Amino acid sequence: MTDIYDRMMKYMKQNPGEGEAVLAKPQAKDKAGQDHMWDMWQAYLERTGNLKTLKAWRSHLTTGGKGLTLPCANPDQFDRAYAGQRSPRNRYGHD
Repeated sequence: MTDIYDRMMKYMKQNPGEGEAVLAKPQAKDKAGQDHMWDMWQAYLERTGNLKTLKAWRSHLTTGGKGLTLPCANPDQFDRAYAGQRSPRNRYGHD
């Protein structure tokens, strides 16, 4: 499997302008949206077995990093196979 960072860079090159930032300390008005986006990406990394990346990103956000740049707000856009697993048509893809 291709490294997630390679896949992210490829996606960002193919989809300029879709990149999103998850901030370690978002403004109050942006907190709910930021939390939702971060929760979706954490779930994605966990479910796809990218646990080292998840651990590194969590550490970065909690130890002084200002934020992370993600390829897009929703990992379903980034990884169509993942989106298909969670599709309403796939009854096994839900929590």
